[in-house]
Amino acid sequence: MRALIHRYKETRLPGLAPKTQKQYKAALKLLEAVFGDMAPRSVLPVHVYDYRALRPRVAGNREVAVLSAVMTYAVELGCVERNLVREVKRNPEPARKRYVEDAELEEFLTHCSAFLKAYVGLKRLTGVRQGQLLAIRLSDWDDERLRIPATKGGKDAYYRGDGLKEAVEACLAIRKGHALRSMYLFATRKGQRYTGDGFRSIWQRRMDKYLADAPEGETRERFTEHDIRAKVASDDPDNAQKRLQHRSAAMVRTVYDRKPAEVHVLTNRENREKIGGKSE
Repeated sequence: MRALIHRYKETRLPGLAPKTQKQYKAALKLLEAVFGDMAPRSVLPVHVYDYRALRPRVAGNREVAVLSAVMTYAVELGCVERNLVREVKRNPEPARKRYVEDAELEEFLTHCSAFLKAYVGLKRLTGVRQGQLLAIRLSDWDDERLRIPATKGGKDAYYRGDGLKEAVEACLAIRKGHALRSMYLFATRKGQRYTGDGFRSIWQRRMDKYLADAPEGETRERFTEHDIRAKVASDDPDNAQKRLQHRSAAMVRTVYDRKPAEVHVLTNRENREKIGGKSE
């Protein structure tokens, strides 16, 4: 297994997205420590279940998925006849239900830098993934439409509409104080594109500040950058699949539509009519 994992890292990892490569490398390190001395044919579902039981629920699912990818590669190489890891059921993962209210987001933005305010402004209009926003180039904006390159094999999309020009101009404005020019809409002072880790550090610092500054007696709840993507979908469910560039409408409804329903109770008059009473 150790040799198989190393060969997988050399041949298959380079073809994955940078963020996925980092996640896979971390998982492969853990998997190698446990399964490294075993022969691929000796890895049975019972061993994988035992491994999964010792890991956190979500992390265990991700690591088993990586192990399954390695074993699929083993089938291609002829090391095993079939991938038995596929038979291992995943831990149930309840869908996240956090919906960010408008007032929460507006208060959070008062704790943010101009960069983060501009970023969130564009995120609220498009709902696209963090990686897609950070990868936008100046050439993707033609003063009317914003081109968002596709991910995961989809098609590129052009976004247009009310407020988009102002949002992009706000993003461009924060670049004026930068000494170096950059091809990216969101660029560091050195002209480089923000990395996922770098952006998450910025977000966490501002979120910690937002939580720490809560008035006495008020409890604030943490939310993630990804929760804003869900907010965009929840606030306009009819157009959510197209706006989020998601292949599955069912997945959008299940994972991203989180806004609580508003239900009006029956009035006293309606209740009396239901049971045959007379209204006053």
